[in-house]
Amino acid sequence: VKNIWNFIEYGLTLYFEKLIICLSLIKKLTFGLIVGFCAATAAGQAYERPSFSDNWNVGLSVGATSPVKGHGFVHNARFTVGLDLEKHLTPAFGIGAEALFGVNTSRWPGHLHSATAFDMSYLGAYGSLDFMRLGGKPCARRLFSMGLKAGGGWGHDFMSGNVPGHSFFATKAGLFFNFNFSPRFTVSL
Repeated sequence: VKNIWNFIEYGLTLYFEKLIICLSLIKKLTFGLIVGFCAATAAGQAYERPSFSDNWNVGLSVGATSPVKGHGFVHNARFTVGLDLEKHLTPAFGIGAEALFGVNTSRWPGHLHSATAFDMSYLGAYGSLDFMRLGGKPCARRLFSMGLKAGGGWGHDFMSGNVPGHSFFATKAGLFFNFNFSPRFTVSL
């Protein structure tokens, strides 16, 4: 029995060592692809001579959020509202800042909660990469586009009375799907 356990332990050790090596290679490859795409789109943008006032977006956000683990996904979901400001540096790459507020759903008697209308806030920065503008004609008008947004920022939970709130670092990542109804109006999911 001891030899079997040693064999299993040795096999798991080799497996995890190879997994770590593969994950390291995947991270390097992903980073290289992102840098390459950004360089290619930046080179394409250089010929158009944009000004600082070009390619700004102001957005209103409405949605829902839920804890990732330890809670029921639907039962603990709360509505969120927010505002974001984004500047596209190239047709495919943009940077932005956002403010997001969680609507108070604290209604558990006997537990610490907030008596305010919003019991959570998030202030963060992000980068966006539009997949549809990486190749072909990056400035051509498209009815649909999709891409990736990722970033991080400061989050805060508000409590009532003499109980201090809880501050934390938060990260966000996800896909976006833009439906471009006109050059000046887009709905993003």
